[in-house]
Amino acid sequence: MPVYGFRNILLLGCLIVGCGKIDESTHRTSQQPEAHADAHHVANLDDTHISEETSSTTNPYLIRRGTLVFPTNDRVQSRHRITSAIQQHRGFLADEHQQRNHTSLSETLTIRIEASRFDDLVAAISQGIEQFDVREIDATDVSQEFIDLEARLTTRKDTEQRYRDLLKQANSIDEILKIEAHLDTIRGEIESSESRFRFLQNQIQFSSLTVTFYEPIVTSQHFMRRFSASLARGWFAATEFIIALASIWPVLMLIGLVAWLLQTYLRKERTRYDNRRQPQQAG
Repeated sequence: MPVYGFRNILLLGCLIVGCGKIDESTHRTSQQPEAHADAHHVANLDDTHISEETSSTTNPYLIRRGTLVFPTNDRVQSRHRITSAIQQHRGFLADEHQQRNHTSLSETLTIRIEASRFDDLVAAISQGIEQFDVREIDATDVSQEFIDLEARLTTRKDTEQRYRDLLKQANSIDEILKIEAHLDTIRGEIESSESRFRFLQNQIQFSSLTVTFYEPIVTSQHFMRRFSASLARGWFAATEFIIALASIWPVLMLIGLVAWLLQTYLRKERTRYDNRRQPQQAG
């Protein structure tokens, strides 16, 4: 009887241990799908984050330019209206020049303005103008060049830093000279790329607008202006001629002296010839 009791106790203990292992394995098995689901969720979040970053970097880099040419009846008023629009939209004049020909008086203004305000400025200047001789708006996509330059700059700067680290470890003059030669080449490429990169940044950030407006010249005014200009040119030519004569007065005096001597000689020869002929005619 004691033997059977001990055997029953041993079997009961084995059953308890076995059930505990089954529960533990079942619990672990039930946790694996949850862990897999969490990993899959994190992966989806990472993919979403990457796609959002990619989409945010796919915005095109554009250089926008425009040209406006139109006639006006009041050139001064048109200029005032354009400069007021430039100040209102926070632009600035990069260049300006005036031109006069036989038919019109014109002014050309080159305006730089932030790309986000470009369309508003074009609309403000175009307001009230009935007809344009030229109205062109264009955009150049430089995204590929801009991104390539940025990546190339990063790579070249990393290469430059590696060469500088090698320069610190160089043990001979020959190694130092070779590394410095490579550094000079890379530094030149970096400076060239940085110059182009800054230029593109400026062109992307600030758009350019060229505005030309001209005032036709009235026919009567045109004739009088040409007539007065011709008189002025004639007077100028006369004064220049007098000044030129004054500058060569010694030559003129020498020519006058030679002419007087020649005339005197010829007069004397004429007198001698006449005196010789008179006795012959008398005989």
